[in-house]
Amino acid sequence: MRISPAFAALLVIVSCCMGVPLAYADSTFTVTNQLDTGTGTLRWALTQPCTGVRTVNFGIHETTIQLQSTLTITGTAVIAGVPNIDVRNSNRNGFRVTISGGGSVRPFTVPQGASLRLENLTVANGSSTEGGAIRNEGSLRIVRSLLLNNTATQGGAIYNLGTAVVNSCTFSGNTASRGGGVCQAGGYTRLQYVTASENSAAVAGGVIYASGGTQIVHRSILWGNAAPAWTNPPYSTQIADANNATVSVTQTIIAGGYPGMYDATGISVQPDSRIMTNNLDADPLLAPLDYPPYPEISATNYTCSTKAYFLLPGSPGPWTTRPIPRYRPPTTPVRQRRISCCLVRPAPSLIMDIPIDLKTRMTGRISGGRMTGPTFWRQT
Repeated sequence: MRISPAFAALLVIVSCCMGVPLAYADSTFTVTNQLDTGTGTLRWALTQPCTGVRTVNFGIHETTIQLQSTLTITGTAVIAGVPNIDVRNSNRNGFRVTISGGGSVRPFTVPQGASLRLENLTVANGSSTEGGAIRNEGSLRIVRSLLLNNTATQGGAIYNLGTAVVNSCTFSGNTASRGGGVCQAGGYTRLQYVTASENSAAVAGGVIYASGGTQIVHRSILWGNAAPAWTNPPYSTQIADANNATVSVTQTIIAGGYPGMYDATGISVQPDSRIMTNNLDADPLLAPLDYPPYPEISATNYTCSTKAYFLLPGSPGPWTTRPIPRYRPPTTPVRQRRISCCLVRPAPSLIMDIPIDLKTRMTGRISGGRMTGPTFWRQT
């Protein structure tokens, strides 16, 4: 149900006066300008009365919203851009929206009890002592987004004490003393189908510094991030496992490698031998950070909303991220879907039930008497 802000405020007043419990009602607000304050701004959309899930979308496109102070989330909020557009379509609302801290403020704080979901956005140029882009003590989920050029003392992009899941996203250019991408200080963090490259940490953890809680990295790429090697085995430059934090890294390309399918914590993910049985220390052959094309429908007419690293031919890791387009149009129409432009899950319908080697998966040669075709991966 969609209600106006004025009506939502009236319901709150009436319910308080009458002592009647207020039913939860979801509300949607549209950002119509890139200013920091005033009606139609992102700050306005996040502070209007809402008793249920607050959804914020955009009536603007290809713009940067530069914040003068941090946005503190209350209740449950979803801030959503669009993942891609058809360049033949004049409607570009929500396309290529960047939320910037201007190099001086952290864009988002999520306190205990609050929940934030970000979709198809770039969060850039944030700065703080803890979490250059986001400090989370509540519930955080980031999907198909780019965390770019944020800086902090701990957690260049994210400082987490709550629950954080980052899915099909890119970390690039984030810096910190500890944890160029993420500082896991407590709670639970999961990075899946993530690419992290060109991040750095002065002390430890080019991508992750885990000093508490549980940190899981699954089917991701951690490559080209700079930091001193951590003082304890496996002496990783990408991940610093400090203070007996629980860290599990599985089916991931990581510079310098990481121990086994399972680490000493005992946390594991069921292996899939068709994809990857262990972590891999091998150059993933990442293309420069850029807006990748959109091969699932048409590389000519569709373009993505956020920049990402995609894979060059010959990469050892087509199971974790979409390769550059090698797509042949189907002979029958397909339903157009909005899918990730970054790191994505396997599409079960495209995975054959016979073992195929990596070369076959990439070239589409015949294996076991059947034509496999190039394997593509899509967000589910």
